[in-house]
Amino acid sequence: MSCFESSVFLKNPQVMDQKVLAKACDTLGWKYSIQGDMLMVTDAGQKENLHGEFVLVVQGNYVSFNRFYLREGAEKVEQLRETFNLLNVEYAENAVRKAFEEEGFTVENDSLQDAFTPVGSTVDRPAPRRGGRFLIHDQLKGKVIRNLIATGVTRIPDETEPVAVIRFSILEDGTVISDSNYIPRDVHDYADHAMLNLDRVFGTKRREGREIRRKRIPAEYRDKAYCSPKNKSLAMQVEKVF
Repeated sequence: MSCFESSVFLKNPQVMDQKVLAKACDTLGWKYSIQGDMLMVTDAGQKENLHGEFVLVVQGNYVSFNRFYLREGAEKVEQLRETFNLLNVEYAENAVRKAFEEEGFTVENDSLQDAFTPVGSTVDRPAPRRGGRFLIHDQLKGKVIRNLIATGVTRIPDETEPVAVIRFSILEDGTVISDSNYIPRDVHDYADHAMLNLDRVFGTKRREGREIRRKRIPAEYRDKAYCSPKNKSLAMQVEKVF
């Protein structure tokens, strides 16, 4: 990732990380079993009778959903949509926490962001941009369910802004929107790694100009090469200490 960037993580429904999924199921109280490289969810607390079938199975990282419902079209899928959205939100939060905590960040609920985009508020679709071009961000629409903040602290002695924060909003379908401003160069690389891990557990890859949107860099930061929107972080690898 870069300083002064906003990204969208769109979940690939065919991919799930088993460790993240298991933690999400634990939070929701869903029943599952693990056999070898397969995790099977057998009870999601759904109202629907699944006739003894599984809710979903993950083998490796590949997801198979309940075919009894999927084969009967949109009506049956809609019956389980609310159940799967609950899972997607928990999966998204656990994915963000795991990716950034493994890189040394502290991840907490974001009470400040709650004031700007309160839980239950809607991300609206604005008017088309000039020339008819949209960014993926501008096409998103949904309710904000959770706001999180990841905090990292630099070890660079002469850094005047030692604390870096990256904010995340999770929508009702599990979509994650991130937002960052200035990030010190040592923290920057750890954020890069965390973002790549998020891509992996979401099963998608963000694209420049689509899911990745660059923000205008204030003049006082433009001489810092690792904040360039055209370049990757130039930070040196340093010992993880924050």
